[in-house]
Formats: sequence, structure tokens, C-alpha cells
Amino acid sequence: MHLGEFSLSSTGNILNLFFTVLIISAIIIGYFQRTNRLTNRVLIVFIILLSLLLILAVISTQVNFFSNNLSSFRRPAAQLFTGAIFTLYQVVLIYFGMVLWLGIFGRYDLIYIRAFVNTIIIVGVLFIFSFFYLQSSKMSNDFGKKNNTRSDVAVVLGAAVWTDRPSPSLAARVDKAVKLYNEGVVNIIQLTGSNAPGEMSEAQVAYKYLLTKNISDPDVWIEDRTTSTNEQIFYIKNSLMVKENIGIIIIVSDAYHLKRVKEICNFYHLNVEVASSDLEIGFEDLFYHKLKETIAILVFWFFAL
Repeated sequence: MHLGEFSLSSTGNILNLFFTVLIISAIIIGYFQRTNRLTNRVLIVFIILLSLLLILAVISTQVNFFSNNLSSFRRPAAQLFTGAIFTLYQVVLIYFGMVLWLGIFGRYDLIYIRAFVNTIIIVGVLFIFSFFYLQSSKMSNDFGKKNNTRSDVAVVLGAAVWTDRPSPSLAARVDKAVKLYNEGVVNIIQLTGSNAPGEMSEAQVAYKYLLTKNISDPDVWIEDRTTSTNEQIFYIKNSLMVKENIGIIIIVSDAYHLKRVKEICNFYHLNVEVASSDLEIGFEDLFYHKLKETIAILVFWFFAL
């Protein structure tokens, strides 16, 4: 993302700015407050720890510390490691801020335990806010037939595969794209998604499934290198949209996923429409997916991962 695309209205940028101002103001007030008993040694320890975590996190985005065959939760272990280090950095930063502010207010008794409890509360509030934020709007599924000479594209985001078969989620997404194609809403279907070790790529499995739907082969595009929603949307912005004659782009995914999809698209200033699949899942599975989405959007807000 270029600096010129930076937007202070982004939720993640607002949160990052808030915590940055909180830390800087605490350091400044504490410096001039003669009664503050926090020593320079404490500040130095926190600054060194935060610096080391940030350096490690940045290095992990450039160097793969794990085998390419190691993955979990459909994500490469390297990506999970990077996300975990960035998350740890943010938690330590909040804890650091709590220690500083408790010192400013003279709450030195059990200060580190109090700071830990306050940090847990803040993280919990952020989690609850994010959870309900994801439920705050419904995505429209109404699209009229396009009267356009350009290519209107349905982009199917990747989902789990079972060796060489689509999971119900992936099949439902493909079915939705096929429906849009047959109704004349789009005339191109773009499949996305890489693979876990020992499996076909999500895009290839989706293509194999798509062949049973009588879709014209030239109207199907395949991308099989992206490994996350963020990467797939980045692909749409930097690869798909630079193709000539692209018209409307409709991103197809499951309903619980689309709020985060729109959030990432807005962050990248990407003007797209979204369509939810007709997947029906039980309460427990839906709750599990919503918890994953909550964690994912928090990580994206703070670190654009």
C-alpha cells in the first residue's frame, strides 16, 4: 500500500493511532511528573522488548522459518508465526501503556499485576467490539443483469478442500458464482486459492468441480498461489484489475466472511461488490467461524495481515 493511499478513517489506523498517542502521552507526562517512581530501567526494558518483537515480526515477513509443507488452520505456519509475533507485540505494547498510566496515577502497589489485568480487559473489549462489528451489516445479494461489453467477473475466494474434493463451503461458493454466470450477472469466473501439503489447490479443485456445471472453459480464470483472504484481495487489486476490459467485480464467499472482505477491500480502496453463498451451517460451526473472523479482523486492523 502506498503512503498516498493511507486513510485515517480506517478502523485499524484509528486504533493504532489511539494506542500510539496513549503511549507517547504517558511517556511525556511521566517524564515531567516528579512523583512518578517508575525507573528508566523499566522503560528501557519495555522499549528493548518491543523493539525485538517488532524486528522479529518484520524479519518473519521476509524469511520463512518453517518448512513450506507445515501448515495449520489452512494457513502456512510461517504466516501464523508472523501473526502471532505481531499480536504478542501489540499485547505487550498495551501492557506497557497500562504500566505507564498506573504509574502516573500513583498506583504502584501490585502495579504489574494490575497492568496485566487491565490489559486482559482491554483485549477482551477489543475482541467483543470486533465480534459485534462483524455482525453490524448484511450484504446484499441482489444483482441485476449487466448490459456491459466489458468482462464482469465473479471472484470465488478459496476455501477448504478435502484432498481433491471441494468442502461444502467451497462448493457453495462455486455454486453461487455459477448462478451469477447463468443469470448473466457476470461473464467470467475467477477461481483463487493455493493448497495445503498433500492436497490439490483450492482453485484447481474448484475448477474440477466447475467442469460439472457446463461452464465455458475460456470464461474460467485460475489463480492458485494466494494463501489468505488478504492475499486474494491484494491479487484482485494488483493483478486482476490491471487486465484490460474488466468491468464489475463481485467477490463470492460465505456470509460470515463478507464483512471482513469488505473491510479489507475498503482498506485497499478497492471498489467491488460482494455476494454470499447459500451455505447453511449449524450454530456451533457458525459461532466457530465468527470467532475466527473476529481474530482475523483484529490482526488485519492492527497489522494489515
